[in-house]
Amino acid sequence: ALATTRPPAPGPAEGVEVLREALTAAMADPSRSADDPVVSMAPAYFQAVMTVGPSDDDVALAGALIAEPRVTEFPSQHRIEEVFGDELGAFRAAVVERAMSGPDGDDGWVRRLNETLSAVMPPGAFERLTAEEETLLDDERRRVFAPALIYRLHDQGPAAVARLVAILEHHLRIRSTAPRRESGPERSARVRPAERAIAAARGALCRLGKDAAEALSTIDAWFDEGFMPAKIADSGRWDRLRFRLGAPLASIEFRNDAERDRFAERSLRFDPPQHCDWSGV
Repeated sequence: ALATTRPPAPGPAEGVEVLREALTAAMADPSRSADDPVVSMAPAYFQAVMTVGPSDDDVALAGALIAEPRVTEFPSQHRIEEVFGDELGAFRAAVVERAMSGPDGDDGWVRRLNETLSAVMPPGAFERLTAEEETLLDDERRRVFAPALIYRLHDQGPAAVARLVAILEHHLRIRSTAPRRESGPERSARVRPAERAIAAARGALCRLGKDAAEALSTIDAWFDEGFMPAKIADSGRWDRLRFRLGAPLASIEFRNDAERDRFAERSLRFDPPQHCDWSGV
């Protein structure tokens, strides 16, 4: 009998190529639904790429998958950062597209990837926004899915102040007028996205400091007029912001002298990139 030799099983690189070709074809076919067996292979594809490392073709396909609403399962944003590293900037447009066209619910993974992008992009990277980013920021309903983009408006310097104040006012109003009868998931779905946008805009103004001094009178007016809900107004982050914008220490209420002294001492070693916190809300 003739001896037969079984062909070798495809290696990891060949497996990535097979998945890449199948998914590329699926992304180009709008008739393929989210339940399509090929579309559902996206997690397996990402896992395979993590094993062998990404090629230029993988970077392009990964961006297409991130932007595609039919794809709903991804590795953690930390794994994406670990694998794609310096190529993360290539996903900037994809994240914006996903925020604009994704599900109405909180797309937490894309929001967190947006935060990762913000953290790794160099200073000044968002000084000039793309047309799609401008559109997203003007969309009061969808921009809450990309709070890191709001935060990075600080790259624009004083030119961003008016926009940041408008974003703050809009989402503070949503936060303050949410019906009290709502509770649990219903209220959280309405309030949490607004709180993220508020934190991002406040963080951006904090980064700008005296360059955003023109915002102080508006924020003070919100306090004077009772526009700020007590739960928000009592936050030390607002005191920190007002002080960064130029409010005198005497205008900030403290429970005692020791608290005032701690605040003043911390302000001397205040590091805006580290202490103008905004994420994790």
